[in-house]
Amino acid sequence: MQARFWDEHAPELERLQILTGVDAAAFRLMAEHYALAVRAAVELRGEDSLTVEGRDGPKKNPLVQVLRDQSAAFKSYATEFGMTPSARARLQLPEEAEQMSLAEMLFQAVNEDAEHE
Repeated sequence: MQARFWDEHAPELERLQILTGVDAAAFRLMAEHYALAVRAAVELRGEDSLTVEGRDGPKKNPLVQVLRDQSAAFKSYATEFGMTPSARARLQLPEEAEQMSLAEMLFQAVNEDAEHE
C-alpha cells in the first residue's frame, strides 16, 4: 500500500517541486500512516461493527481509534505537502495541479482493497 501511494502521488509532487530528496522520510511516514488508516478501515468494514464485546459489555472497537489516529497523522503530512484543498490554495498551485481530496484517496484505497479480497 505504501509503495502504491508513493507511485501514485510522488511524481506529481516532484513535478511541482514540492517533494524533494530531503522530504523523502516525511513522505514515507505519510505513506505509512495512509496505509495503516486504510488497513483499519478495511478491517472495520469486514467486522461490520463499531463496537466489540468488552469485559463490561460493548465498547468502542479499537480499530476506530486506530483509523482516527492514523487519519489525523496522515492529514498533518498531507497538509505539509499541499495535498488538501486549503493547503493547495495557500501554495497557489496552477489549476492543473488539482489532486484528489484526502477523503477521495482513503475511500478509493478502501474500495480497491475490498475488491482484491
